[in-house]
Order: sequence, then structure tokens, then C-alpha cells
Amino acid sequence: MSTNATETHRQKRHPNEVACPTWCARHQDVDAGTPDAFRVHRSRTRRTAGYQVQLQRVDDDQAGRTVVLLDDTELTAKQAQALAEVLQAAAGDAR
Repeated sequence: MSTNATETHRQKRHPNEVACPTWCARHQDVDAGTPDAFRVHRSRTRRTAGYQVQLQRVDDDQAGRTVVLLDDTELTAKQAQALAEVLQAAAGDAR
């Protein structure tokens, strides 16, 4: 591999080169122009029963992991699905 090919291979993608997810309603670039730059993607906020729920993904040089924010608590998609099932079951039992 030539030196130029090696240099190109090692270059990281800039956070703003990572495409926004389809659900992204807004994003914020943090530390732009520095090696530590990253972009935070957020979905629209949904509000119900006094809670706020939204999706969030943090990208640095590659697409990050998407989490569900329940107020200030981060949940994986699997945790959010499990919580939804438990809430639905409890609500059904309360009838």
C-alpha cells in the first residue's frame, strides 16, 4: 500500500459527513473543527403523562448508537420496548 493510500485509509470521516437518520428533527455540532468534534441528532419530542420521550444519536467519525431518552434516562431500543410492554400490561390489569 502506498503512503497516500495509507493516509487516506486512516482519515476519519468528519461528523457532519455522517448522514442524519430519517427521524432527525434537529442536530447540533459540538467542538466543530477539532479532532473531538461530534454531532448530536435528536428526534421531535413526544410528551405524555408528564414525561418527555425522544430519540438521540451521537456521531463522531461514524454513526453512533441510537438511544431512547425518557426524560433524562437513556434506554436502548430493547429496554424501551420492554418498558412499553410492562406499562401496557399494567394498564390492562388496572382496568
